[in-house]
Amino acid sequence: MINLFNFYTVESKDLQFSQLVAGQKYPTVVLHDDGFLPDDVTSPLKYYLQLAGEELVGKPRYFNQIDLPRYWAIEANSSGGKLMDMGLQRGRITFATTDNSRPVKTVEWFDRNGQVRVVDHYNQWGFKHAVTDYDEAGHPTLTTYLTRAGQEIVVSNHLTGQLVYYQPNGQPRFFNNQTEIIAYYLQQADLDIRQINFNSLSTPLFVVQKLGAAVKHPRLFWQEPLQDAIPGNMQFILNGNLGPNAEIVIQTKAAYDNLRRLVADQPQQQVQLSYLGYAYPFQRLNKERKEILILTNSDQLVEIESLIKGLPDFHFAIAAVTEMSSKLMSLDHYANVDLYPTVATKTVRKLVAHADVYLDINRGNEILDAVRGAFENNMLIMGFEETLHAPRYVAPVNRYQPAQVDQMVADLQAVFAPGDQLENRLQAQWQAADRVVPDVYRDFFAKHHWSI
Repeated sequence: MINLFNFYTVESKDLQFSQLVAGQKYPTVVLHDDGFLPDDVTSPLKYYLQLAGEELVGKPRYFNQIDLPRYWAIEANSSGGKLMDMGLQRGRITFATTDNSRPVKTVEWFDRNGQVRVVDHYNQWGFKHAVTDYDEAGHPTLTTYLTRAGQEIVVSNHLTGQLVYYQPNGQPRFFNNQTEIIAYYLQQADLDIRQINFNSLSTPLFVVQKLGAAVKHPRLFWQEPLQDAIPGNMQFILNGNLGPNAEIVIQTKAAYDNLRRLVADQPQQQVQLSYLGYAYPFQRLNKERKEILILTNSDQLVEIESLIKGLPDFHFAIAAVTEMSSKLMSLDHYANVDLYPTVATKTVRKLVAHADVYLDINRGNEILDAVRGAFENNMLIMGFEETLHAPRYVAPVNRYQPAQVDQMVADLQAVFAPGDQLENRLQAQWQAADRVVPDVYRDFFAKHHWSI
């Protein structure tokens, strides 16, 4: 059995972890490798690099290690960098993380009109593993995948869909599309494809179709919303086109209930439908401390002073990986506030371990995967509807409009009064995120195991 994921999304990672904590360890294959996959996740790119003799070792490339034309300069902050040529921006650097360590993920090169013409893709081992060319209209035309030494491994033509794989002996092998090369890879890598868990109705589904009878038990894990219509490719599975052993597993309760409603008038469909949430990697229990954490690189904290003044017996820790503006620094005069500008990773870990409430109230980008970190540490997460960065982890009861800040204050005071309110709100938080215990996964795979 293998997992076949299109991208290594948070949901993909959660499914893999849920399997692992339940004792179900399967090879995980990710089709779109951004160069920063974990060691226990493989990809066609990793496989073909290793076949070419590449050792996947090294450290990410730092932003000031990018080769530039003479007299060009880099202007960078924690969120990215600009390539400057005598005051004209000629490129953009994207970092792989938001922790101010600045490992390079991509470098976009602009023409003089500001249009992206080339993108260099870097990986966790510090070398450029791919180059994508763009036409004048901004459309990708060609991506070339490379070894550290610049040897071409795979060339993907975005205009025709065709790919060329250069084998270790130097001979080219041609494929009409991505589906063909991935099916070839799965068979060449000698992976057990008799049972495939996939979580996308695009390329992973097409690969399962391409492999045909070699896949005895295809199982779709649906991790997206489902509203008032069944996606066409899901209906394709429901119609029995992947065989009698196909299965659809819905990972959010709302989507599962909707799918059940939508198939109610399809008595002929024989595909098994199941609901299965996620077994999350919780780090600790909530210790019921009046310690509030906010991680932000923005000084736009909605209603922050109303919260600070309304909760004098709560302590606020506000941290940023960058310098703080004077507006944010002015909060330091409150006795129940501590500020942490240019905070170190070690200090962030201490703050996360010490807080039991996270307020997702900052406008702008999220940093340090803050909301997910708060969720894994069983903090009570509250926020305003307009500032939520990861709504999946915030129960509806813990969401407010800015005009309801007084209600948020009252609710926090009530939650930390004697009684069960904190536990009830945490339960609502887990339910909103479709949390299940590992035993549910063990039971699922025991009951849904196919003899092949």
